[in-house]
Amino acid sequence: MRQIGRDLHACLIGQTPVILDIASERYQLVRGPTRDHLTALLATKPGPENIAAMVRAGLLDPAIMDAEGAAAPVAPTCSHLDLIKLRHGWLLAPVALVALSVAVIQVRRDALRTILDRVEEGAGRPRLKLPIFSEAMVAAAFYLLRQFLPLDNHCLARSIAISRMLRRFGHQATLVIGVQLPIAAHCWVQCEDRLMADRVDRITAFEPILAR
Repeated sequence: MRQIGRDLHACLIGQTPVILDIASERYQLVRGPTRDHLTALLATKPGPENIAAMVRAGLLDPAIMDAEGAAAPVAPTCSHLDLIKLRHGWLLAPVALVALSVAVIQVRRDALRTILDRVEEGAGRPRLKLPIFSEAMVAAAFYLLRQFLPLDNHCLARSIAISRMLRRFGHQATLVIGVQLPIAAHCWVQCEDRLMADRVDRITAFEPILAR
């Protein structure tokens, strides 16, 4: 995956390049000669002709593009859902409910760019040296909420809430947006290789396109 503009992120799914346009909140499949140039940009070290063609197409800002490509998140190997203990979730369930309610309102009200900028600001704030609540307790709290609330269609809001709680409690969390073909997207949170609210077999179907 690679950031190619202020609001443009791209990744390769097989040999198919996909672009996430944050400003328009849309995913795009690139076709024609531009597809080959974007594929070269994502898969190999691009040549000057690839970069020039992408700039002419309005799909690349050399001043923004990260020269080495954004660091992809660690491939998940396990999930807290596999070892969930509901009794660990009751203490943090009220906090999780408030965090989720705020995130749902923000997702409905704010532009995607604003939401992601806010997530990035949260990632840069100082963390507690010693986490006061474990990852497992946060995961259990949101799993408990899923027993009463329909959260499957609110993956972005849920992930925002989970990442905020984890960071507030001293954990290093990564919010990831992934895509698959035909175009579908999913958002999840992981701490290194540990998934918080998804199982590994579901996430492996998606290619990361953005991580905050």
